[in-house]
Amino acid sequence: MPEPASAADPDSPAETLAALKAKYPPAEGPAADIDPRTWHAWNEARRMRDVWEAAAAEWEIAIRNQAGPAKRLKVAGRIVAIRIIHKAENVSFTKDYYRRTGAGS
Repeated sequence: MPEPASAADPDSPAETLAALKAKYPPAEGPAADIDPRTWHAWNEARRMRDVWEAAAAEWEIAIRNQAGPAKRLKVAGRIVAIRIIHKAENVSFTKDYYRRTGAGS
């Protein structure tokens, strides 16, 4: 079993962190005073966006469960979205998403 790193050990997490802090000091530059109401409104909007994105992801799961392998989505007989599946070149992932057509949006 390896021995615990001591404070004098240059590979200990504390020593590594100290070395990184010495090498990369905090960035200094201009700072701006922002109106607190503006900051809070922006911050709240970002928080709400995160909540709505999570809700949209949950609804997309429900849509995918209903759609199965279908390439087009219909609501009340109208095409409302098409499924886009794009295999990106030179990378190991595929984009798979629905693009709304504008009908029923």
